[in-house]
Amino acid sequence: MFGRAITLFRLLGFQVRVDLSWLILALINALLAGFNLLPAFPLDGGRVLRSILWSMKDNLRWATRISAEIGAGFGLALIFLGVISVLMGNLIGGIWWFLIGLFLRNASNVSYRQLLVRQALEGEPARALMIADAITVPPNLSVELDLEGEGGELKKALEEEMKEGG
Repeated sequence: MFGRAITLFRLLGFQVRVDLSWLILALINALLAGFNLLPAFPLDGGRVLRSILWSMKDNLRWATRISAEIGAGFGLALIFLGVISVLMGNLIGGIWWFLIGLFLRNASNVSYRQLLVRQALEGEPARALMIADAITVPPNLSVELDLEGEGGELKKALEEEMKEGG
């Protein structure tokens, strides 16, 4: 893709000077695109895997669970790679692999839990989930409230509000 862009610019009459920095940037971009295509949910490759699994069984929860477990496994592998890298003397690279692994593992687990919550709440009206008689604080109280102790402003305000029935 990068080579095609350079060729296009040259055909249009632009003088294109390709520095080593541009080639390195293109290589990094290609590596990042390749990493993003790993079948580790929630990366794009993991989303493709989930869609394939979903089409096989027509069960989104199952497909998401399997994809998230694979994503968590990739995360663990990256964490392990980070630890090994640190032990081999590559401190900065090892820390990066470790952090990317933590992020991937956490993101895959959270993505699955998000689907579970969304499915559990599907079709529920907001009225069923809200607290209708919430305790309110009068607007004349300052933002800096004394939250500690028995003589706190917030406690007094809430007690007054409860007495007034508001």
